[in-house]
Amino acid sequence: MLTSAAVLGATAAAMFAGHVAPAQAQSSNYGAIAVSVRPGVYGYATDYGSFADAGAAALAACRRGGGGGGCDVKVSYRNGCGAIAISRGWWSYGSAATIRGAKQEALNNNPGRASIKHWNCTSGYQL
Repeated sequence: MLTSAAVLGATAAAMFAGHVAPAQAQSSNYGAIAVSVRPGVYGYATDYGSFADAGAAALAACRRGGGGGGCDVKVSYRNGCGAIAISRGWWSYGSAATIRGAKQEALNNNPGRASIKHWNCTSGYQL
């Protein structure tokens, strides 16, 4: 009887082990926001393969938007969202796994009475 229970237990364990799926590697999407020293000029990029590529694309977008050489990447993120908040004389930035978190961080980083100027997220992370 003891041998039957051991065989039955080993068989059940082998059956369940066959149903465990291997871990899947999650793909990463990167985004960035660049801001110019010129008021109101910024650029952004989403769904790039690396932080460096997203930053370069955000800089290029900022420069094309009229920021010229005065653009600088202020926030970058992976599989998430970024936001810019503005108040009189201040720009602030935030990033998080959700748009709500990114907006809140940008507002919290601003010492004035700020509002959200821009936000964007990588694919699948708008919530």
